[in-house]
Amino acid sequence: MSMPVESLKKPAPEKAGELLVYRVSAFSAALTSATVGTNNTAFAHLDSKEYAIVQLPEGEHEIFVRDRNYAENTINIKLVAGTRVCMRIRADSGRALLDARSPVGILGTGYWYIPFVIECPEDEKFFTSYKQVKIQYAAQP
Repeated sequence: MSMPVESLKKPAPEKAGELLVYRVSAFSAALTSATVGTNNTAFAHLDSKEYAIVQLPEGEHEIFVRDRNYAENTINIKLVAGTRVCMRIRADSGRALLDARSPVGILGTGYWYIPFVIECPEDEKFFTSYKQVKIQYAAQP
């Protein structure tokens, strides 16, 4: 069971930076979703060739990526208001070989997702073959 996606509080535009996170296409882990979030709150489940753009308050953020309830990988990013940081996710199939939580060492069914901060693609056409996952924001009073 994966962590549920929750609505985020949308920061004021003048105090927000954007994180664009995308998952590359790969045969390994093709049937699983990568859960992405921050502050113990998942904001997206990404399948192969999907991406999301999330607005977060400027400053330091620890972003997590995980599969179901397996241990997560984290990466620290710094957002500056009015700018975008890009992050790529890929699956590590080595995680699927053995479920270390099992006392008998049964084969695992999870994947270890690895996040990388990268330079944002300059050509917006880069994402034409990707599907965008919309981020849910809480209603503002």
